[in-house]
Amino acid sequence: MAVRQSTAQPVGTRHSPHPGAGPHPTEADVSIATCWTNATRLQRFVAVVALVAAIASPAIADVPIASALTVALLVPAALIDMQTLRLPDVWIGAAAVVFLVTDALSRAIGTSGVPPGEIVLGALVLGVPLLLLHLASPSSMGFGDVKLSIVLGAAIGATDWHLALPALALAAGTTATVGIVRRARSLPFGPGLVGATLIALLAQDVLVRS
Repeated sequence: MAVRQSTAQPVGTRHSPHPGAGPHPTEADVSIATCWTNATRLQRFVAVVALVAAIASPAIADVPIASALTVALLVPAALIDMQTLRLPDVWIGAAAVVFLVTDALSRAIGTSGVPPGEIVLGALVLGVPLLLLHLASPSSMGFGDVKLSIVLGAAIGATDWHLALPALALAAGTTATVGIVRRARSLPFGPGLVGATLIALLAQDVLVRS
C-alpha cells in the first residue's frame, strides 16, 4: 500500500504537499503551532478529541497510564504528519521515554502486572510488518512510520498485545479508504496508526476480551 514516504527527520525539511490544509509552512517555521494553525477545523477537532480520549482512557477503558500518555503524546506527531508528511523524531522519542519511565514506575508500585515480553510482542506485531514493507519499498512506507509503530505497539502490549493486529488492520484500512475517497497518491500513515491504536485500546473488551 503506497501510503507515503516518511523519514521521521525533524520537521521543517520540505513543504507539505497536502491539499486543503491552508498555507504551507516554510522550512524554517514548521512546528506544532504552525501545523495547528494550518490545520482545518475538522483536523483540529479530531486532534482534540483524540487527545482528550487518550488522557481519559484509563478511566474509560482501564488502559494503563503508560499507554494512555504515550498515545496522547503522539497525537501532535500525527497532526504534524498530516501537514508535512513527516513524523518528527522528537515526539516519537519523547513518547518512548514517557512510556518506559511510566511503565517502570507502574511496575515499581505494583499497578502493572503485564510481563515485559508482552510489551515486546506488541511492538513486534505492530512494527515488523511495517519494517518489512519499508525494506521492500521505502517510498511507500517511511522509517518514521516504523518507529512510530514500535512505540505504539509497546503501548498496546502493555494492555494486551493481541490488540496489535486489529489496530494495524484498522490503520491500513482507514488510510486506504481515505486515499480512495480523496484520490490521493500520497497520504500520511501516522494519523491512521495513532487513531487506530487509540480505538483498539478503547475497544479492547470488544476486540479481545468478549
